[in-house]
Amino acid sequence: MNISQLVALFYVLVVITCFANPALSKDRNTNHLDWQHVELLSEGGYPVSGGFINGNSGQAVVFVPEMSLDKTSWFDLANQFAKVNIASLSLSGNAVKSAVEYLKGQGFDKIVLVGAGMGGEAILDTVQMTPRLPVEKIAVLSPYEAIPITDQKIIKLFIASKKDWQVLYSEVLPAYLQSSEPKKLHAYEGDAHGQSLFESNHGDHLVNLLLDFIKN
Repeated sequence: MNISQLVALFYVLVVITCFANPALSKDRNTNHLDWQHVELLSEGGYPVSGGFINGNSGQAVVFVPEMSLDKTSWFDLANQFAKVNIASLSLSGNAVKSAVEYLKGQGFDKIVLVGAGMGGEAILDTVQMTPRLPVEKIAVLSPYEAIPITDQKIIKLFIASKKDWQVLYSEVLPAYLQSSEPKKLHAYEGDAHGQSLFESNHGDHLVNLLLDFIKN
């Protein structure tokens, strides 16, 4: 098999993988969602696209995706949250501080950060480097380069898979243990990483876990 045939085979495999696993596809059908485009700025000053879905309450969630995904990867979950009056702002990159400032400007007084993979890393880094960031809670799924959070006013939830080969459970556990109270840890069986947990047999439990964590 020559090089051109190998390249063609590679692209076929990529397409098949994306269609087989919805969590890896950016082209989700978002027509049924009533969402508003929001333009934010990253820490470096470059534009980051966001999608805002109102929840008709004072509570809102910032969703930060894995590196290979964009804001639409959170829209299914955001739509479920909206049905129980939780607003959300889903990002297509790291603009955590800008997103929090936007939601505060919209009148939301209870803000929760939820991120997966490098999105979880972005949340941990932002919280640790931004004293008095006005957020109530954070939840991180399989966060890369996990670091402990010492802010005692923020409620923390660390989520990981025990056999995740992309982000080892043994790397997430120390960050949890070294973080200050209040904090929680939930470890799932299997190797599902980040947002792929929603597509696993733990998906329904994870949605309910996050809903309970955010609302209570």
